[in-house]
Amino acid sequence: MTPALVSTALRDKHVVILGGAYAGLSTALNLLRICDGTFNHSLKPGGRGGRGGLLERRGRGGFRGHSLPPPRAPRNKPRITILDPRDGFYHAVGTPMAHTSKDYISKPWRRWDQIPELKTGSVSVVRGKAIKADPEAKSLVYFSGESGELQQRSLDYDYLVVATGLRRSWPTVPMATTKAEYSAQAARYIHHLQSRTSIAVIGGGAVGIEMAAEIKHQYPLKDVTLIHSRSSLLSSEPVSIEFRDQVHKVVQSGGVNVLLNNRVLDVTADGNSPKTITLERGDSISADEVIWATSSAAPITDFLPTEALDEKGFVNVLPTTQFSSKIPNSTSHFAVGDVISTPGIRLAPGAIRMGKITATNIAQMLVACEDSTSDIPCVSIEQAQAHAKPPKSNLKLVIGASGAAYDGNTGDMMWGPEVKESIFGDDMGLTRALGALGLAFTP
Repeated sequence: MTPALVSTALRDKHVVILGGAYAGLSTALNLLRICDGTFNHSLKPGGRGGRGGLLERRGRGGFRGHSLPPPRAPRNKPRITILDPRDGFYHAVGTPMAHTSKDYISKPWRRWDQIPELKTGSVSVVRGKAIKADPEAKSLVYFSGESGELQQRSLDYDYLVVATGLRRSWPTVPMATTKAEYSAQAARYIHHLQSRTSIAVIGGGAVGIEMAAEIKHQYPLKDVTLIHSRSSLLSSEPVSIEFRDQVHKVVQSGGVNVLLNNRVLDVTADGNSPKTITLERGDSISADEVIWATSSAAPITDFLPTEALDEKGFVNVLPTTQFSSKIPNSTSHFAVGDVISTPGIRLAPGAIRMGKITATNIAQMLVACEDSTSDIPCVSIEQAQAHAKPPKSNLKLVIGASGAAYDGNTGDMMWGPEVKESIFGDDMGLTRALGALGLAFTP
C-alpha cells in the first residue's frame, strides 16, 4: 500500500447526522458505544437508565428486530457532527402535557450539554438547518444558527444520516430552538389556554386525540371539541374499526366533544372575539382557541435530490436504512425515523431501533475500509446488516387520564388508566424514552 493510500484509508471518517431527535440521537449514541465497547446488541426497548418497555407512538419509523451481531469497533473513532436547529433533544411524545401543564414544561427538553456522551472530542453539535445535500460530492450546504444570525456554510462527509423528522405546526411541536425560549413560549401558551373557555382541535389522528384529551384532563371545566373530517377517529391508521370505536368512546368519556364527518372549510377571527369555524356541512361553531392537528405533516427532505424521495417527499430506503441504489454513493447515505417511506404506523421505538441498525452498519463499513487495501470506499450493500423488518400496526395512546393500546398482530385491544400507567408512567414516557436511548433520567 502506498503512503497516499494509507493516509486516505486510515484517516478519521466523518459521519454527519441531520436531526437529533429519537432516530438521529440513537444513531450518534450507539455509534459512540460501538467505538468504546459499551454497545447493547439488543433491539428491544429499554436499556441503561430506564425501565423496561417503551411507548410506541409519536416518533415515526417501525423497523423491528431482536438483536444485532456484535460489531467490531473501528480502530479510528469517526468524527460525528449532529446538525439540528435546536440546542437539545426534545421528547415529542410529551408535547400534550408540556403545553398544558407548567410543571412539565422543562422536563422533555434535554440540552446537548446535558448529555455526557456527546461531550467527547469526536462529537460536534452544530445548530443549523440543511439546505442542499450533494450525494455525489458527499457535501452538505447548511444555514448555521450558531452566532444568532443565519450564515451559509458547508460540510464534507463520508456518511450522511438523514433524521430531520416532520414539519408540523405549533402547538403540536415547539417552534423555539433553545430550551430557554421554549420554556417561555410554552408558559405563555399555557397562560393563554387558561384564559380560554372553549378550545377546538382540528384533526382526529393520534396527535389531535392526545392534544384534545390532555387539555380536557388538565382543565375539566373547559369546553373542548375534537373535529375530524372522516367517519371515525384514527382513520389514517392501520388499526381495526373496533379499536377506532373504542378510542372514540374513551375520548368522549373524558369529556371531549367529538364531531365526525365535519371537514373544516375556514377559521375566521374578529379581534379578541371567539373564532368562527365553518364546517363543510354548512354549519359553524365558535371557539376561543383553535389548534390544528391534521395529519398533513410533511417530511423535512427538501434539501435532498428528488430522485431519493417518493411522491410525498419521504426518503426511499432499503431494509439496511440506506438510500436506494439510484442515488450516487447510495450506500454511504442513510435515512431513519419520520423521513423514511414506509407503510404502517411510524413509532418512536422504531426510530430508536433504526438508529442502532444504522450505527451498526456504519461501524461495520468503517472496519471494512480500515481492513481494505484499496482506496475505493468499502460501502457495498452486501456488507450492511439488513435487520430491518416491516413495521407492525401497533398503536399506543395517552388519552387524558386514560390510555389505549392496539396490537396489530393479534388484534388485541386494551384501554383504561392502567394502560396509561403501564406504558407511559406519569411523565408521558419520558423516563422510558431516555432509557431506550441509554440515557439516565435526571429531573
